[in-house]
Amino acid sequence: MKLTAETTICGDPETVWRLTQTPDQHVRWDARFTDIESLVYDYAVRYGWPGRVLDRLIFRPLMVWATRWSFDRLRLWIEQGISPELSLRLWLVKVIARVFLGLVWVYEGLVPKLLFVSPGEIELVRRSGWFWPTPLATLHTLGAAEILTGLWLISGRGERLSVLLASLAMTFLASLVAITDPAALANPLGGISKNLGLLACAATVWMLSPVTPSARRARKQRREP
Repeated sequence: MKLTAETTICGDPETVWRLTQTPDQHVRWDARFTDIESLVYDYAVRYGWPGRVLDRLIFRPLMVWATRWSFDRLRLWIEQGISPELSLRLWLVKVIARVFLGLVWVYEGLVPKLLFVSPGEIELVRRSGWFWPTPLATLHTLGAAEILTGLWLISGRGERLSVLLASLAMTFLASLVAITDPAALANPLGGISKNLGLLACAATVWMLSPVTPSARRARKQRREP
């Protein structure tokens, strides 16, 4: 199995060489290894066609992702002085904040707007005047949009854009609720308290995104002409 990736690093060649060719330094930033020894290494798929299927569907994409994610982790170490250990912790904080933010959006779209619609929710939409063709249909559409937003957040694609748009949408919906039914904001399980927590998660993702590794910043190695 041949895995190739490349990225652009603004640093001196000596530093890049030292951190990539010294085993005890290389293992700090490369997520694929816990220990490195200077041996000849090869890879072969075992267990016949089931092994090849699992390799193609799971193991190979995972290794490609880990390779590119690690290259960006190395770039952050060299360019910004963020140690691999710190970048891993920051990345985990960012991913947890983003995933749970997405799960809240999925829940809010699926449960109260599609599966268990309450008369109060329908009445809230009706009183707002923002519905077409009916309050129930609008509520279902809003629920589907919230589910898609949550899945987008969980996927991690365009994470800064996704948290920005989600925050703007949440602010707009909260403002609409405040105008239509101000008492709803006092709900201890929702309203202001929930929205502040979601905004905090969004802010965390926004601030940590530029300083945490991303596999999308690396790319497949280009072939030589």
